[in-house]
Amino acid sequence: MNRDPRSLYDEILRELEAMPAHDAAAVEAAARHLEMLHYQVLVDFTSRDFLRLSNREFIAELDAVMKMDGDSLRASATVVEEWTGDAKKSPEENRAKRLEFMFKEYRKLCRLRGNEPEAWDEINELYYDD
Repeated sequence: MNRDPRSLYDEILRELEAMPAHDAAAVEAAARHLEMLHYQVLVDFTSRDFLRLSNREFIAELDAVMKMDGDSLRASATVVEEWTGDAKKSPEENRAKRLEFMFKEYRKLCRLRGNEPEAWDEINELYYDD
């Protein structure tokens, strides 16, 4: 099912409003721990310092994706598209997929900042247990 990027963007903004704005200490602690693990952010089209983005800065990243023209979207396939061989999506399908993926990664990051044990269990399974 294809999602309309504008309605998806609006939905993400509503969810972000309900999410906590973590203090600088929580943001930095999670970022340092993830960096120590050599954590790989699979979002290669956002800020270089994704691990330290505030909610407001993340919204600016979403805005940048919303403003990208079709050629820019086609020229930089997301990692997910490269893995699945699905790099021939329409610009709007690509935009929606990027928004979904970016928010999924940011939501996970916020759970880590909030020190949710289940979120850290997932990271530990990927980085410690292998």
